[in-house]
Amino acid sequence: MTPPGQIIGYEVVCHLQDVWAYHRFPGRFAIVKTPEEVGGATGTGSALTYVDTASGEWGPLLNPASSRWQHPPYGFPTAFFVPLSSGACIWMRVEGSDELRICYRNADASASQSDLASSNHHLIAFRAAPRREHEKREPTVLSFLSIGMWHAFADGNCHLPLAQDLFTFYEAARGVPVPSAAPIGNPMEELERRLFDTFHCRPSPLRKSVRGSIWQYRGLGYGHTLGLAPGATNAVARCAAKFRVPLDVALLSMAVCALAVADDTEVVEFTLYAPMRDGLLDAMSVGLFSDWRDLMLSVDRDLATTLGTTMQVSHKIQHRQWSVYNALKKSECMVVNVQPLDFTKRAGFVNLGEHMWRHGDQLGAPPQQRDKKMEWVPQPATLVIEEQDADTWWVLVSAGHTERPTPWMRRFIFGFHEALRTFCLDPMALVHRPLPSDGELLRLFDSNKWMSDTQGRVVIGDV
Repeated sequence: MTPPGQIIGYEVVCHLQDVWAYHRFPGRFAIVKTPEEVGGATGTGSALTYVDTASGEWGPLLNPASSRWQHPPYGFPTAFFVPLSSGACIWMRVEGSDELRICYRNADASASQSDLASSNHHLIAFRAAPRREHEKREPTVLSFLSIGMWHAFADGNCHLPLAQDLFTFYEAARGVPVPSAAPIGNPMEELERRLFDTFHCRPSPLRKSVRGSIWQYRGLGYGHTLGLAPGATNAVARCAAKFRVPLDVALLSMAVCALAVADDTEVVEFTLYAPMRDGLLDAMSVGLFSDWRDLMLSVDRDLATTLGTTMQVSHKIQHRQWSVYNALKKSECMVVNVQPLDFTKRAGFVNLGEHMWRHGDQLGAPPQQRDKKMEWVPQPATLVIEEQDADTWWVLVSAGHTERPTPWMRRFIFGFHEALRTFCLDPMALVHRPLPSDGELLRLFDSNKWMSDTQGRVVIGDV
């Protein structure tokens, strides 16, 4: 990538109209141009239709911009979804010029079973006849835009103003009426002012921190990933809206409760990556506006509740009750990063989460085993609360083994599950309550059944 950044357009040409045969499975299907008898492309929302020659199931091929699009199972990035006439559905992935990967989901699979192997069937299909006549038919063209920036010039929020301006000008070039662009000054002037506020120690809330990369943490550690599937995300989002708390702040609050439980402490302190953008000028500017801020929260052992902790986190972030990042403590601090995405459709384009274009087909790959050798971790503890798509979030946790061995991680995961459960069902429940023994937690991990018979707790499972 060329500094400071670049925008690249991609076109993927797919010759899909053909007869395809399943590999090691009896059956064929055809991808044909949608007949006018069923409304054509206007009636089905797609120019192509999938037809199974044996079962008679059929359905239109839809892309991620369609209102009928459903997200594929994790580990199966694809750009084609087919809602079948039987109530089942498939996702179709172009693996090569003559090869398709299929994920077939049963019609009776509920949302809670959407990622279970028993509900999703992984299949491979090849062209039924290895001739090149399909190249004479009209191809399907997928268009992608990639916006990349060097982190030395821009923070993670800069893709939004770039995308907004690009698609606004794109619509204007197509003759679509668009609002005039707001005047934007030189963002480097504002960043320079913040930098000199730091050099002169002026009491400004927008002071920039001087990153202390030379004071690094050096140690081996491990990680764990918690996943909130659509059902869990929707439940948390509805409760967060009831209490007028943004969803990402609510998830951060759940992490705060889990940290208090895992560390058995009444004070939770961490470094938060904050946007630090004020007003239209900052929101539409490209530059290093995001910064690190130290945040301290009180989680009283006898009084703190899940709802109370959530409201405290929301209040402190809303009113910026934090302190400037202390670079000298970098090797000791816990870093928390929240990464929401924007899925607003603009000019026919829609943002794709990282899992939709990375790592390829993992459903057909053998399960990976955790390496017994630990890797280097950047901090004693790191939390990344990351949005994958419109209704799926991940919490990526890493910890230094010396400071936080594996029993700490089990307590954190149990505390996070408990925080989610109480936030949705019993928001006035205390954060600090008696924990199961480490042996019980270990058995819960092994069985993947997050329920304690002695305490009657049921929490949302992890991924």
